[in-house]
Amino acid sequence: MNILTQLRRIKLQLEDSVSTATFNEKNYENGNQAKIALIRSQKLINYLHEFIKSEFIRHKVNPKKIFPHLGETKPEINLQGFLKSKKQDIYIAHEVTTIGHETETEKHITVNIRSQLSSLNNSN
Repeated sequence: MNILTQLRRIKLQLEDSVSTATFNEKNYENGNQAKIALIRSQKLINYLHEFIKSEFIRHKVNPKKIFPHLGETKPEINLQGFLKSKKQDIYIAHEVTTIGHETETEKHITVNIRSQLSSLNNSN
């Protein structure tokens, strides 16, 4: 898996949804609506999440410490910030402790990915 492959995959799926006005076997009034549905589904951004998780694993990060695990989109770990809490796209725990159904960690790394896919205009 490499980043160019994932970016090409995103590009092709965007182009397909716009040109056919469909996403997930559903027809939309126009290509822009299909594109919006595709982007809101999180399908495209998840390709990047999976790539990043696989890169951490390739660099010897224990896969059990990565949340959500490779190939999964849940659970997203929720961290409290200064003003509000936020679900983390990718969370790597230094130490993982499970108490009942709750996962607790101390030191951690988080990766949050933001895209501008919704800003894409479907004109050339």
